[in-house]
Amino acid sequence: TPSAPVSASGLPIQTAPLNGYTTNYMAQSFSWQPSTDSPAGIRNYKIDVSTSPDFAVIYYSSSPAGGTQVTTTLSQATYYWRVRAEDNANNAGNWSYAQQSSTWTIIIDTTGPAVPVLAGPVNGNTTSYMTQIFNWQPVSDSPAGLRNYTIDISTLSDFSTVYYTSSPAGGTQVTTTLSQATYYWRVRAQDSANNPGLWSYSAQASTWTVTIDTTP
Repeated sequence: TPSAPVSASGLPIQTAPLNGYTTNYMAQSFSWQPSTDSPAGIRNYKIDVSTSPDFAVIYYSSSPAGGTQVTTTLSQATYYWRVRAEDNANNAGNWSYAQQSSTWTIIIDTTGPAVPVLAGPVNGNTTSYMTQIFNWQPVSDSPAGLRNYTIDISTLSDFSTVYYTSSPAGGTQVTTTLSQATYYWRVRAQDSANNPGLWSYSAQASTWTVTIDTTP
């Protein structure tokens, strides 16, 4: 009875990219640990990369002869990938996901999130209260998902000097205490693939300001 090629664990073991890896680099190297086979010996491996978890449509496929790594360029999407070994007697082993709790994925995301819409303090607000709450509307990102926002507050309209900055992880509000001055503020989102979105003023007629005046 023909036997399928095996590794020490019974199947090729995927090593990189790690399962669930998220990146904005389109060129990716896929690698796995080598399998062994006796008596015929390993002829090649087969790797499939798909945007479907059932691999109904194959985006990329390769059959390196004995090699345990391939490099290819992928467009923006979530990809599933699998590997199997084939021996010189034409026996194909099982796919790597047979020994895993799930099929390995990699997320390629090359575009930044949407532009946040500022909510408050309203543009041009003047107040004697030094403690201010800055908030904005949430945005979404696909396929990587949102990582954090960054808010900058400056006394200069070009933000060449930043008076206060914060990067809340998913939050849409920060509270800080400001001294007397006119402040400009802006917000942008960043996704889990490290793509920053545009600053909020790119979608506004002007950069929002708040003026703190504590002098009678």
